[in-house]
Amino acid sequence: MNKLKVSYYLLFLLFLSAPAFAQTAVELEDKYIDAKHYYEEGKIDSATYLLEDILKSPTFPKLYQGVKADIYRLLAMSYITLDRINDSEKPLREMLALRPFYKAADDDLMRFQAALDTLKASSLFSVGLQMGVNATFAERIGEPISVISAFDNPNLGDEKYNFGTGFYLGFYIKYRMLKNLSISIAPSLSSYTYGYREDYNLQRTGKSDAINTKFSYSYRQTVRYLEIPISVSYSLTTAYKFSPFISAGWFNGFLLDATKESNASFITAAQSFQNKENFVSANSGYLLGFGFTYRLDRLVLNLDARYKKGLVNLTNSNNRFVNSEVALGFYDIPNDIKISNLELGFSLLYHLNFKVF
Repeated sequence: MNKLKVSYYLLFLLFLSAPAFAQTAVELEDKYIDAKHYYEEGKIDSATYLLEDILKSPTFPKLYQGVKADIYRLLAMSYITLDRINDSEKPLREMLALRPFYKAADDDLMRFQAALDTLKASSLFSVGLQMGVNATFAERIGEPISVISAFDNPNLGDEKYNFGTGFYLGFYIKYRMLKNLSISIAPSLSSYTYGYREDYNLQRTGKSDAINTKFSYSYRQTVRYLEIPISVSYSLTTAYKFSPFISAGWFNGFLLDATKESNASFITAAQSFQNKENFVSANSGYLLGFGFTYRLDRLVLNLDARYKKGLVNLTNSNNRFVNSEVALGFYDIPNDIKISNLELGFSLLYHLNFKVF
C-alpha cells in the first residue's frame, strides 16, 4: 500500500512540474522582450546581460527557430553598440545559419550590416531527386570467343561494339564538409544499353565438304543496376547563385536485370531473351565529373556531366554457355567485357539547414 502511495505522489509531482517546464520557454521569450526594451531605451549593458543569460539556459535550443534568430540578432547588435566587435561574430553566424536569406531591417546598425555582408550561409545538409541520360561504351577484354570453328575465318568472336543510350533516376543526398567541399551519395536505378555485331565469312574448300557462306548477327544488350555512387565535389566559388564545381568518386552497382535482343541477316524478326545469368552480380568503378549549380533560396538546381569507368569484367564466365537457345541459335557466346559511361543529368535539391563556414 505504501508503494502505491509513493507512486501516486511521484505522478502528482510530475503533473505539477509539467507546466513549469512548458513555461520555461515562455519565460525566455519574456526575457527577450525585456532585453529588447532595454536596448531601445539605450540600456545596452542590461540588454546584453539578459540575452547572455538566455543563451545559457538549457531550454534555449528548444525555442522556435525564428525566436532564436531574433535573440542572436539583438545580441550581435548589442555587442556592436558596445564596440565588442569580436564578440559579435558568433551570434552573427548563428543568426545567419537560422536565417540564411536575411534581409536588412530598418533598425539595423550600419556596422551590423557591414559585418553581415562579410559572412555567407551555406547549405549543410540537402536532399533531392536526380535524373538523366547516359551513353554506354563496351570493350572486350581478353581473347574473343566463338561457338563456331574458325575454318578459314580467323576473326570469329571478334565483335564490333557500338554505343547505346539509357537513363538513370534516383535520390540525391549531400553534406557540406567545408565551405567549398561536399560529399554526396546518389542511389539510383541505372539502365545501360550497348550494341555489337559479328560478321561470319565461312569458307572451306574441298570436293565433298566445301563451304562458302556469309551471314551476320547484331545484338542489343540492356543491363539495369541499382547503383550507389559516392562522390566528393569542390565548388570553385560560393559567392554567387551560379557556381561551377568538379567532382570525383566511386560507384557500386548491383545487377537487377539483363535483356538481349538478337537479329540475324537471314531473318526479319528480332528475338528478345532474358540473360541475367550471363552477368556477374555487381559492377564497380570510378567517376569523374563537372557541373554547375544554380541556387534559388532553399532550392538548388544542379546540372552535371560525369564519366564512369567500370573496372569489373561483367561476364559471368561460369555461365557463358548456359543459354543454348542463344548460343546455338545465334552463335552468340559472351566475350569478357567492361563498360564505361558518359552521363548528363540534373538534380533538384532542397536545403534542410545552413551553416556559416
